[in-house]
Amino acid sequence: MEKPLGSSLKRIDELRSLLKKKDKIITMMGFQMRFNPVINYLKKIIKNSIIGKILTVNIHNGENLADFHLYEDYKISYAARKELGGGVLLSQIHEIDYMLHLFEDYKITNKYSINSKISDLKINVEDIFLGNFFLTRNKQKILCTLNLNFFERPKKRTINIIGTKGSLEACLNKNKITIITNKKKRNINFNFNRNQIFIDELNFFISKFINKKIINKDMSLLNGIKTLKFALKLKKPLITR
Repeated sequence: MEKPLGSSLKRIDELRSLLKKKDKIITMMGFQMRFNPVINYLKKIIKNSIIGKILTVNIHNGENLADFHLYEDYKISYAARKELGGGVLLSQIHEIDYMLHLFEDYKITNKYSINSKISDLKINVEDIFLGNFFLTRNKQKILCTLNLNFFERPKKRTINIIGTKGSLEACLNKNKITIITNKKKRNINFNFNRNQIFIDELNFFISKFINKKIINKDMSLLNGIKTLKFALKLKKPLITR
């Protein structure tokens, strides 16, 4: 199933019940970033505390909507139209999914979020989202910020993490991670073609289907339901103390 699973929660509980009842059905969400080597390496860095105790995380994805698909008029694309489930939150839901994936061991609490339409783009959906979250586990607390927009040029897609023993920046456009620890800078370059991520995703699904193996719920439609619910909550501005 291509992302996002939908644009509302209508009949979502019915779908969840059906998936649990028909537990031999093989399903998978099209979150191809799960097959991105940069994301997978970040998962290891977080797990192994390479930069120490994490203090802050900043996830940023900004790209001008008019540059998404050069073969079509952006104004009629699904991403630009509310009636088709558009908007930056659902169109760039990959960032939400890999945030939930990278920090799956943490409780994620939205403390502040806002979205609006502020650019000159001819669209009827939000083109910017800013959110602050607390990620908590045991006595550890991480402040995570999520920034999404539809108008940035040149495009920027990065993940910055600051820890007690260093910091890192992952660039998802350049397929590169820069790690700084003890005043030493180390660059890790990932040499892969972007299309390979989609091929790996399809091969994974086909292999599971051929061998009749159920895909774990963290990648199945159950994950799609979880991520969609999280994204739709962010559609409503929130301020808490």
